[in-house]
Amino acid sequence: MLKNLTALAALVAMFSTVGCSGQDIPPAHKGRMLDKTGAIAFYAGGAGFTGPILGPGTYYTGLYPEVRTIDCSTRTFKEPLTSMTQDGVQFALDVYVTATANCDNDAAVKQLLAKLAPVGKVEAAAPVQGVGQGSSEEKDPVETDPERAVTSR
Repeated sequence: MLKNLTALAALVAMFSTVGCSGQDIPPAHKGRMLDKTGAIAFYAGGAGFTGPILGPGTYYTGLYPEVRTIDCSTRTFKEPLTSMTQDGVQFALDVYVTATANCDNDAAVKQLLAKLAPVGKVEAAAPVQGVGQGSSEEKDPVETDPERAVTSR
């Protein structure tokens, strides 16, 4: 009876660690294997990013490694822009910015993956000036001259 329980416990342990040993890379994405560590590996330390750049598909990851991915699809961002002329006429326009990652070049994908912050550690990443973030020197014309009447807000 004890042998059967031991064998059953070994089978449960084996199948519980193998069940999540694959990871998908969706279409329009590229990825790379990230070797991590854990308790069963005695926290020996992972090797970081290993292997070639992976295209869409399902990949065997094992117990601790995972696949980190980059979205290679084209994205369009809408940025509303409002300004006021010296005469006090306010106008608005929408700026559409279309961007995509350079996923045709393996070196560019490796560089993008190296700059990714781990999930939940976004505040640790360096802030990047980009779409939706004005510089600290830009000021709203209404804030600088509150005497002007604004009808479009």
